[in-house]
Amino acid sequence: MTLSSNGKFVYQSERCYYEDNYLSNSGDWWVEGNHLVLSGNSWGLTSTYSLNGNLTFDDMEWSK
Repeated sequence: MTLSSNGKFVYQSERCYYEDNYLSNSGDWWVEGNHLVLSGNSWGLTSTYSLNGNLTFDDMEWSK
């Protein structure tokens, strides 16, 4: 996942794997309280997040 400073994101994960394709998403991101919000072209997602050197979000740890 890439979170850009312009409020745009790109998300691709092995957890998004379907048949022979890795499904991805892109769109806008923002923070509301302790929730990271992804509003994408394919789907939306919001979940609590934490930063401890890396980003923990959606039950995964994303490195910088």
